[in-house]
Amino acid sequence: LYVMPKLPFFTFYPYDWINDTMVLSAEARGCWISLICLMWNADERGLWSGTFEEFSRVSGCPWESATRLIQELTKVATVTVRDKIVTLENRRQRREQKEHENDAIRQIVASNPTHEGTSSEVYRR
Repeated sequence: LYVMPKLPFFTFYPYDWINDTMVLSAEARGCWISLICLMWNADERGLWSGTFEEFSRVSGCPWESATRLIQELTKVATVTVRDKIVTLENRRQRREQKEHENDAIRQIVASNPTHEGTSSEVYRR
């Protein structure tokens, strides 16, 4: 399957940022923007997983606040904690990545009239 190059930027919607993060403390907003950037560059775009200690280190938030901040981030992200591993999902990044991949696949299929399958068979789900 065609491997798409990583985009070096993401679209930022200031109104959505203000509106979506209004429910967060300033400390949690700072953690969240750092994590959004990390998730953008992750192997699986829109996902970040690590220990509470790693969360503290990569987000720039104090270790003592990690549990509280992770709980607070449930207001803007899908958060799971299993076996002391925290996983954060940025739903917008995940959705936009899938749309981007499907668009690229559609373009490949459209430019290759000899493709034997239907275009819906090759879309990522």
